[in-house]
Amino acid sequence: MPLKQTEREYYKNFAAFLVKYEESKEISNGTGEYAHVKLVSGQGGDYLRQKMEDMAFHYKNPTLPIYHWVKGELFSLEAFKECTTELTRCDELKKGAKEKIVDLT
Repeated sequence: MPLKQTEREYYKNFAAFLVKYEESKEISNGTGEYAHVKLVSGQGGDYLRQKMEDMAFHYKNPTLPIYHWVKGELFSLEAFKECTTELTRCDELKKGAKEKIVDLT
């Protein structure tokens, strides 16, 4: 399974786990100071679960743009290096050609 799809499944499974956790907590222990607090289930709690599912659906690898930028910079540096190498090579070829012309005369 591709990594991106695996990450999406983790987010979905985590949201489902939180819903089951809150339901089981309510059944087993409905008392306490924070018994009324529900993060992902109940009235108005669906918002967090929906946000988590949306986040799973729209998940993007944050390092990918940086990777492409670095790769482009490396290509630019390689191109610059090749350019300077060719410039020095052209100077050497020009010097060699002038020497051959002088030898001919």
